[in-house]
This record gives sequence, structure tokens and C-alpha cells, in this order.
Amino acid sequence: MRLLAVLVTLTALVRSYANNLQHRYHATFRACKRAPWPEWTAAAVDPHSFVFAAFAEFGGLVGPHLSACVAVHPCNQHVYAGFDNIDAYMRFYVNCGSGFADLHIKPRIAYHSPIAGTEPPLWKYGGGPPNAWHRNPWDVGGLGRIAKIHKLANTKESGTSYVEGPMQGGWGHNLVNMQDGIAIFDFGPQKWSWVLARDWQHRALSTMVRNVPEIILWGKMKLPFRSKALSVKGMDFRDAQTLSHAIDCRWWITAPSMKVSLAKLVLHIRTLGAVLRRVFKDTGLANAYVTGMYLSGTKAGVSVKLSIGQGLALRAGPATVVGLNALTAPFDVILTAVKGASDFNSSVTLDFVPDSGDTPLPLHRRTIVLCEHNIHCPPGVFPSEDDFSFVWTCNAGLGVCLPLKDEFTGRMRCAPYEGGIR
Repeated sequence: MRLLAVLVTLTALVRSYANNLQHRYHATFRACKRAPWPEWTAAAVDPHSFVFAAFAEFGGLVGPHLSACVAVHPCNQHVYAGFDNIDAYMRFYVNCGSGFADLHIKPRIAYHSPIAGTEPPLWKYGGGPPNAWHRNPWDVGGLGRIAKIHKLANTKESGTSYVEGPMQGGWGHNLVNMQDGIAIFDFGPQKWSWVLARDWQHRALSTMVRNVPEIILWGKMKLPFRSKALSVKGMDFRDAQTLSHAIDCRWWITAPSMKVSLAKLVLHIRTLGAVLRRVFKDTGLANAYVTGMYLSGTKAGVSVKLSIGQGLALRAGPATVVGLNALTAPFDVILTAVKGASDFNSSVTLDFVPDSGDTPLPLHRRTIVLCEHNIHCPPGVFPSEDDFSFVWTCNAGLGVCLPLKDEFTGRMRCAPYEGGIR
């Protein structure tokens, strides 16, 4: 049974009772605690009389303890309806053009308003939507920007339907598939979750889940964040909020509070680990933890930002680029994969704050480009830390791209621009 169809039907029934003062069920309504505006007229339905009389057509599938409420705006008659204790797994399906969301959830709480909209209680009473991180995958060396997740998606905070409850596992269950399979979120079974669906004009879906979903990118690359191998005594990728915007195929995942072994991540999420092991020495990985994670995806590719809770020693090549043998304080590392790739590319951006005892640096950002041949190095437009553009060459011994020095002057050779050399 499709949940959205049930919500639409139940909302119509509740509205008919609320608008009819003479109806025998009208006087038994209770208040909607999460109605959008407290000044709305509110009432509720006795669970037993309401279920057996009005919901008999569903054959008891929605559960024997169902209760309902309704709020009607006194001026425009917009309806806000809520339902508690739906005791059955139902299919929450949203068609988004060439993409879809297909979730199997037991909605302990469900709220629906076709016009007025509802928002997650966590947002309404907990400080609003979370901050998310966005970065263009072609912005090599860029740090991206942070903003409220709904602002990045250019959509509303509220939606037409809100559902809260556990997700049922099973093959093909709990998938969010972006356009043409560019990105698939496989949520798997979840002990707790909520889902917010926007209207047909915006077609954006927000979720919060206990465990970060597994992500499959363009049918080639898998990021198995739900792997049991990553979880040790409650340390795992947890409490993630996602937003997928189907119209322009953009998506975000934000999980700012976690504790995951960096050594386990390197070992079990190999597409990330293969790059990280070329930047950091193995010593120290076992004692380091990922304390936060942000993902940003578009049609062009995906960017991942990992917050590392302590400093790490750098390999010789990256140390040459950064100018330090080790990072001695918590830092962020940014990795990128362009659409269609099988692995994350070789450019890694470090965002860190040097200790006071370190040599002063003009910026707290360094981008390391790993290489084996010159073809792996960026063109001259790739910026250095002082905003000049240099000619880059691969130092095969160190395995990184470095600015090419003039053999006569010893100075770094600048890249050509618009008819000349800087």
C-alpha cells in the first residue's frame, strides 16, 4: 500500500469531519500539536471510533491504535492533518521525473498538508535545518561553501508530507535514485528515520537516518558507509541528514557528529582510502578518527569533506607541497570524483590551521596533486597558495606535482596568459 495515497485519502476524510459540525465524530477530535500555526482551529478523533468507522476500507492494515488530528486555517480553509501509530510498513514512493524515491517505512507519525506544508519537528523546535557543504567538483583547490541545506537546494523548509519511523530492510527497499542513476542512496534497514517530501513544483526530498546510506555513483563507484566493518562499539557513520533535488540533480549529505576509525575507513572504503594512503603515513591512522563528513553531488561529480579529529604525519611528497612534515591539529580533507570515474581523482585539498610554532603560512589551505607523469598535473591556470599561476610538472620521485623552476633564475616559472608570460 502506498503511503502518500493513504495520507491523501485520510486527509480528505478528516477534513470532511472537521468541516461538518453535525458529524458524530466532530466533537471527538484532539489538538494537532505540530500544526503550522497555533491559531488554526484544531480538533482530533477518538482512535477507536475513528479507526473502525472511517478507516475500515483499509482492512485494518494501518493498525488498531491509529489516532488522527486536523487543523483548518480559519480564513483559507487549508487543511493540516496528522496521524499517529500507523502500525504497518508502507511504501513511500515519490516519482521525480527520471528519478524516484522508494522507501518502506512504518510511519509512527505522519503529517500531510497539500497546500500549507509541514516541517520536521527537529527543524521546527531544534534550530532549523542543518548546515550543509557545497563544492563544485571542477573547483580544484576550492574549499566550497557552507549554508543551510534548504538554501543550497533553493527549496522550502516545509513540505507536503512528513513521515517518521523505522525503515524496513530488503532487496530493492529504501532507495533514492537521482536522474538516470547519477547517484543512488541505499538506506537499507534503519531503526529510526524521518522523511520530508516537497510539492511537485520543488520535488525535493529530505531525510534523516540513524546510519549514513550506502552511495552508488553513476553505476561504477560504491561508497559503503553502512558496512558493518566500519562500526566498532557504536562508532560508525551516524545521524545523517540528506537532501536530494531531482529537478537539477543536486544532492547533499551532512553528518557533522560521528566517530569513525580513519584506519578502517581507509581499509574498507577503498575509493577514498587509495588516495588518503598516498597523502598520509600509515603511522597514526589507527589512532585517528573521522569526526564529521559532508558530501555534495551534482551532474558533474561529487565532493567529499572529511573532518579528522587529530593531526597526522604527511608522506614526503605532500609534505613538500604543504611545507610541513605533519599536521598537528584537527583538519579537513577534501576529495573529488568527476562523473563517470571509477575512483576519486588525485587532487586532495587540506584545510588546516598551523600551530603557532609552525612557519607562518599565507593561507590554511594546500592542494596536493598526486602524479606519476606530467599528464596528471593541472594546467597553468591551477592557482598556487599566493594566487599566481605556475607551470606545473610531475616530480616522479615524490609523486606530486610541483611548480617548475627556471633553470637559470631558480624562480618558479609562471604560466602564459593572454599573449604573454607573467
